[in-house]
Amino acid sequence: KAAMEYVATIPDGEVRQQSFKRAWGDWFKSDPVAATEHLSSIKDSKMLDDVRFYFSYYTEGFTSAERGQLLSRLTDPAFKTRVMDSMSDNLIRKGNYNDAIELLNQLPDSSSRDRNVHQLSAEWAKNDPAAVSQWLQSLPDSSDKDLAIAGYTRALALSDPSAAIAQAMNIPDAKVRGGALNNIAAVWLRTDAKAAEAWMATQKNFS
Repeated sequence: KAAMEYVATIPDGEVRQQSFKRAWGDWFKSDPVAATEHLSSIKDSKMLDDVRFYFSYYTEGFTSAERGQLLSRLTDPAFKTRVMDSMSDNLIRKGNYNDAIELLNQLPDSSSRDRNVHQLSAEWAKNDPAAVSQWLQSLPDSSDKDLAIAGYTRALALSDPSAAIAQAMNIPDAKVRGGALNNIAAVWLRTDAKAAEAWMATQKNFS
């Protein structure tokens, strides 16, 4: 904490910001709860934005309960949401899909959350299509399920474009369905342009 107090006195903004990241990171490694609680006193939005990504990185190996304990120390709802969004994005990239789902289920609706639901399904399908298929079947009809199916079909298009199209056509939301079909077409064009173009010629959205 003493290091953080010193950092606050540094007049040069760029130097202060770089020093803050290093000092806060060191503090977090030794006392994550205290370092997290300190964020409530930070008013500089750029510093908080930097911390958001560091927070995601430093908590990669934490359990769900440990992450929840730290998140409960964040008093600004908007900042907490941004942190959770970054954490879920990082967990998806690391392949921790179930932990990412738990975080996503706690987040309010937003474009970034929608993007992460889609991305989670797409990445998971590349690594374990059977597991993501089982997860999709467990989801109730909802916008999340539509987005997740869209992500799944994007990955499926790499190996079986026809099956991906069949799945995508069952998405109730017209906008999500259209986006899924566009993604499938883009993938298919890279793997078999002739077949993709023949299919696209039969679709009014591509004519």
